[in-house]
Amino acid sequence: MPSESKFTRPRDDCPHPEWWTADNGHATEHQVTVLVAAFVTALQPDYVVETGSYHGQTARAIGLALKANGHGRLDSVEVD
Repeated sequence: MPSESKFTRPRDDCPHPEWWTADNGHATEHQVTVLVAAFVTALQPDYVVETGSYHGQTARAIGLALKANGHGRLDSVEVD
């Protein structure tokens, strides 16, 4: 997994992009995907809307979390 620093230069609001990993410059960082899935597990939503699904790694993680919860529905929208 490439370090986010390959795609993002350090800045004041993100001085260490090398701490995160992503498949490319457009993909969600893997650590963020895990965090989103953890929110779904903790919050137990009945309905989730994801906007901007790119290749679907986070949509898949959300779907798996909903399945593990035993309830919930996901609508994922990608305008491109």
